[in-house]
Amino acid sequence: MLSVLIAATLLQTTKLEPVLGGIGEVVAGIRPHPAQILGLYMRRSRINALIDPRIRQAANDPWIRVGETTTSVKEAKVDGMSCLMLESVATREILTNNPMEGQMRIGVERRITRTRRLWVAEDGSIVKNWFEQSSPDRFTVEMLFGNGFLVVNKTVDGKVTTRQIDLDIDPILFENEFLTVAWAGKVLKKTKPFATLDPFVGGTRLMQAEVYGPFAALEGTDPVNGFRVEIHEGKQTSTAWVTNDGRLLQYDLASGDRLIVEPKVGDPGISKVQVGRGGG
Repeated sequence: MLSVLIAATLLQTTKLEPVLGGIGEVVAGIRPHPAQILGLYMRRSRINALIDPRIRQAANDPWIRVGETTTSVKEAKVDGMSCLMLESVATREILTNNPMEGQMRIGVERRITRTRRLWVAEDGSIVKNWFEQSSPDRFTVEMLFGNGFLVVNKTVDGKVTTRQIDLDIDPILFENEFLTVAWAGKVLKKTKPFATLDPFVGGTRLMQAEVYGPFAALEGTDPVNGFRVEIHEGKQTSTAWVTNDGRLLQYDLASGDRLIVEPKVGDPGISKVQVGRGGG
């Protein structure tokens, strides 16, 4: 089985972070859809625990579920303006053990939960970004675009801190985040640069999406077709597997983590992948 994976973290961080969604929308554009849940997996040998060295052999290093990401897009209004709102809730469990104190079984040390809500106007402009960390330490961040600047409001324990940041990149790059590159079996744009906001792992992030080619695979026992798209950020590359109708099936993060679809039947992820087939 080829279980190729997802990034908000997002994508490229090597830290143990939840992975916020939206990569399917980066590829296929933003359209209303019900909530989709993907499991977050990492190799057992990367867990912060004292594990038998023999498990570190690749053949005996299974994927362990350490969280999940739920993403939906709904119609909404902001100040009377019709928008689409993308909402993504991501969790991650930090696992550990301590054999020196008799704790042999791996358990949850702490859980991180984060939410992203983003409002996109009918013309594709980003109206507002809102982020929340609800555990372990609660805070919210609201980001509003101005004319060449960004207003950031951070709320901790009811206290709001506001600052204005001058944007040194073209604002159109933020609108490019949901510019469609592949949809309905067709490539509409081979590559696109885009920018996104992520207060958890570094504020403004510059990326490039590049369509690698079509694929055909199995989701459990169901055949699926779509496109493999590489997401470049600096020198790191993550890989998204997105169906022709815009569903994210797997996201292979540069960090080594995987965001994976969990079918009702069969192992998590996609299997029997044939690259270069099924794109339409």
